[in-house]
Amino acid sequence: MKDPVIAADGYSYEREAIESWIATKNRSSPMTNLPSQTTLLTQNRTLKMAIVRWRTSQLERGMQGCLLHPFQSKDGLSLG
Repeated sequence: MKDPVIAADGYSYEREAIESWIATKNRSSPMTNLPSQTTLLTQNRTLKMAIVRWRTSQLERGMQGCLLHPFQSKDGLSLG
């Protein structure tokens, strides 16, 4: 996750993904399917910092292979 945000439903999403959802899905929550009262997104700094700390710790341990996208092979090819 690169840019985590909190939506009106209280869940965290990747900004690009939730903005796309809002633009095409009638302003409903992807988690609850309930209508959203607002499309306001708030940056989730706590989650972003936790991700940065985790990635840093993994790099320091030499586990760079753990940082691959879940649908990407080690050679960078898409698996799905």
